[in-house]
Amino acid sequence: MGPFEANLGPNPVTGTIKAEVLDPNGVAPIHIIRMNTAWKLNVEWTLEGSLVGMLAGKWVVTAVVEGMGNIFEGVDATINTIDIATGGVATANGRKYTHTFDIPAPPPQNMEAGVYKLVTVITSLTAAGAPGAFAAFEEGPMLQFYP
Repeated sequence: MGPFEANLGPNPVTGTIKAEVLDPNGVAPIHIIRMNTAWKLNVEWTLEGSLVGMLAGKWVVTAVVEGMGNIFEGVDATINTIDIATGGVATANGRKYTHTFDIPAPPPQNMEAGVYKLVTVITSLTAAGAPGAFAAFEEGPMLQFYP
């Protein structure tokens, strides 16, 4: 019986993540947001490497706000309908994905005015719907919400 071999190259899967708050009203600064104003979060991520074409399942993209001090912490938005294999755009070395969250106003009922750290988390679900082995995290920016 012979061995099964695979030439996966030096980086079978690598990737990047970038999360950017989009100016809610066309007025700078974009990190100070009135609580009764809707805003957007644009998330871009990439996968590259020899195994990218073999991946399947769904991406779960979540935006979390973490209160600085003794204030609200929780999920602001989440989506899990982006297909790993066919979502996004094919690139020379893998795939590039984007999703823009439209964060509505008002914020969650127990969210107070104050400073929050935005954390964007991308995880995966397998084709069978179980948690997958991929994750990416983007910490920041800091956001100030005021009445």
